[in-house]
Amino acid sequence: MNKVVNVNISGKAFTIDEDAYDELNRYLKRLQKHFSHSLGADEIMYDIENRIGELLTETSDKGIIISKGKIEEVMAVMGTPKDFEESDTSTHHTTHRRKENKVDSQNTSKSSRRLFRDPDDKVLGGVASGLAAYFGTRPILIRILFLLMFFGFGTGLLLYLLLWAFIPIAITRSDFLSMQGEDINIKNISKMVEDGFKEIKGTIEDLGKDIKEKVM
Repeated sequence: MNKVVNVNISGKAFTIDEDAYDELNRYLKRLQKHFSHSLGADEIMYDIENRIGELLTETSDKGIIISKGKIEEVMAVMGTPKDFEESDTSTHHTTHRRKENKVDSQNTSKSSRRLFRDPDDKVLGGVASGLAAYFGTRPILIRILFLLMFFGFGTGLLLYLLLWAFIPIAITRSDFLSMQGEDINIKNISKMVEDGFKEIKGTIEDLGKDIKEKVM
C-alpha cells in the first residue's frame, strides 16, 4: 500500500498517493527548467499549476485519493516540454494536412468555446466582446445589434443588463483561452503570458522613446 500525501495546488487541497506525488513533482520540475529563461516564467508556472488544480477538481471525486494514473491523464491534457520540440520539428511536414483539416479544426474550436465577458475589450461590461468571441464575429457587430434592439424594440438595454448579470467575467488565462476556443495547455498558456510581457515591454520602450524625444 502506498503512502498518501496531502498537497496544496493553487489554493486547492488534494490527497494523492506517493507515486502520484513523485510523478507530479518531476513534471513540475521539468516545466520549471523548461521555462526558466522565458518571459514571465513565474506567471507561466502559476497558471500551469492553477490549471492542474482545475483539472484535478473537475475529474476527481471529492475524497478520492488521486492516483498516478490520474496525474498522467492531467499531463496528457497539459502537454510536456517535449511537445514543443515535436511541434517545431514537424511543422514543415504538416502544412498540407492542416489545410485539409482546416474546416474540422475550426468547428472543434467553436464548439469548445465558453461564454465569458471580456474585460480587455469592453465599453461597459464586456458582454458584446464576449459574445463576439463565442460566436466568432467582430464585437462592433454585436454592439450594433444591441443598439438596434435598444432603439428599435426598446429591449436592448434590458437584455444587455441580464447578460451582464449572468455571464461570468474572464479572469484567469484559462478563462481567456476557453473564451477563444483554445486548448488550455502549457503551450497556449506560456504563449499568452509571453505575449503579454512582450506587449508590456514594447509599451515601456515606446514610452521611454517618447520621453527621450521630449527631453531632447
